[in-house]
Amino acid sequence: MNFYVQNEGVMLSNLKKKTTLIVEFCTVLTFLIPLPYTAGWSFAYHYFAKFNIELQDLAIEQNYYFLYCFWVIIGQLLPILLLLLPVLTSFIFLISYLHKKSEEIKIDDDKQKHSPPIPLHLKKNILQVIHVAIIPIFIFVMFGIFYYLGIWAANSKYEQQVVDDFPSYPRIKIFLTLERAKQIGKIANEWSKGCYRLLTRNKDNFFIFYSINKSTVKIPTDVIPVKYIQYIRILPLYHSCNE
Repeated sequence: MNFYVQNEGVMLSNLKKKTTLIVEFCTVLTFLIPLPYTAGWSFAYHYFAKFNIELQDLAIEQNYYFLYCFWVIIGQLLPILLLLLPVLTSFIFLISYLHKKSEEIKIDDDKQKHSPPIPLHLKKNILQVIHVAIIPIFIFVMFGIFYYLGIWAANSKYEQQVVDDFPSYPRIKIFLTLERAKQIGKIANEWSKGCYRLLTRNKDNFFIFYSINKSTVKIPTDVIPVKYIQYIRILPLYHSCNE
């Protein structure tokens, strides 16, 4: 009878440990799902900042940030491996160690012949505090890593675009309405020459820029409202006029 009781107790203890591990894993996983979004948002924010554009001006759809995350992964694969592997390994080791120590500490006053230097209940409380604190710390570190990976990928992408003369952006001719062209004068003629590059567009605006040198500093972007455009012509040219 005692055997069955003890065996049932062991099974319940093992089930409790497995359940705790599953709950902790699901908790961490739930908080880590937004990591790709964080990396993509960071990439977009810092990349378009090179063109002096805020994300709210672009009105980027939320799902695009997950696509930008692929650029981060492709562009920063080695740093990702170098940063994430030690962090994940350390986290798994600490969680395993804490679970092991928690199992080793059994408070049994009847069996204690003398008081240890640190009471067992105090040791257990310390381990519980560390155990509870380590998951938020791990999540915070992961968000920080993915945020800075987005920055590094954005800087790398922009620098490569500058070196290659922005091969991802075609030249464009923009012709304004006659009334608007008369209002702004000379710049309207410049936009119609086909030397500006199309950065992006949304339902309200066209974002164009003029690449004049190989500098990696920020470059200005002209924002042209769609309501003032008569028609456009996107050219199959991916080099600057002065090239």
